[in-house]
Amino acid sequence: MLERFVQSETSSSVLLFGATVVALVWANSPWSASYFALWKLPVQIGRRPLLSMDLHHWIDDGLMVLFFLVVGLEIKREIVKGELSSFRQAALPIMAALGGMILGGVLMLVSRPVFKEYFSRKRETAPPDLLSRPPSQVIPAPVDF
Repeated sequence: MLERFVQSETSSSVLLFGATVVALVWANSPWSASYFALWKLPVQIGRRPLLSMDLHHWIDDGLMVLFFLVVGLEIKREIVKGELSSFRQAALPIMAALGGMILGGVLMLVSRPVFKEYFSRKRETAPPDLLSRPPSQVIPAPVDF
């Protein structure tokens, strides 16, 4: 049963969805302090301080690089030999990708004044400029599903 689950195309999506649900529940529970403390856990490889970062930075700077490398290789394989090898077959995914980028940018431009007003009423500092950051934490979930 485990072997069939691992070989299934949806197994990674099920695991990602389950981990997302667990993280959301944990982060919004009475034990949320332990959740956020986990992200600040120092992780060091070897004895050199050069390879010492907290867990959050290891995931952002290390594992996300590997994730996007694999996604890029899969997309290249599909373009070269797979279902996206002809322009006719690739047209819809290309339009969807462009639409997602454009819609995301428009939503950020529209929501920025709302966030700025909200934070100014709370007398807190405004959030960082959303357009200056790549949405790398948002991409893995929809790409895997």
